Amino acid sequence: MEWQQYLYNSFRQFVPLIPPKFHPYLELVVKRDDIFGRSVRDRLSELLRLPKSTLQKPLRVIFEGERGIDEGALSVEFFRLVFDEILDPEKNVLFRHINEDDPTQSQVWFREECPTKDTAMMCGLLFGMSLFNNALVQLPAFPQLLYAKLLGKGPKEEMEEIRELDKDFADRMSKLLHGTEEEVSGSRYDDEPELDNGGRVEVTKANVHRAIREGILSRRVTAGGFCRLPPAATS
Repeated sequence: MEWQQYLYNSFRQFVPLIPPKFHPYLELVVKRDDIFGRSVRDRLSELLRLPKSTLQKPLRVIFEGERGIDEGALSVEFFRLVFDEILDPEKNVLFRHINEDDPTQSQVWFREECPTKDTAMMCGLLFGMSLFNNALVQLPAFPQLLYAKLLGKGPKEEMEEIRELDKDFADRMSKLLHGTEEEVSGSRYDDEPELDNGGRVEVTKANVHRAIREGILSRRVTAGGFCRLPPAATS
């Protein structure tokens, strides 16, 4: 069987040249009656570990047990259902109504006691996938601060965006920004704030802008996983 071995050896030379199976789509299998359940969360956790180039593949949503090929309508249906679930403070612990006295007219924002960072990351990923795939659905209103942070432009020194969320807190931060060295050094806001790099710093006039931007405000206005947004599709 020498010829068979020769044939096998010759074939092996070309095996490395055969490209791996290419998946043109990013598939997401979901259950309509458990739209943000364990299987979807596990899949989103996997996606968060993938490079952005993979996340930018066209999305194909498959509703478990249902027939149909996703040509856009199923993706829109999925995002409508999942956002109804995760953005409703009555159903999920990630968001809250800013004006609890009139929730029907209120904007929504992150709860300070957000259960896990992963939950916020998943939410941000879903928003990114929705935008990138032009699967646009109606969402509740967010304060300007969210968009300012996404663009890397907020909060402003005048604290307008923060004032939407907490007027008293914004007023205190504004006074801190414009205070004298003695006033700033003598202030105590959560003691020494922790910065993005994990370090801690005593607030002084020289670093008050950085301390407020990276430390004091971080617990109140963090946009969580929204920084994971892939670039929006362009026409």
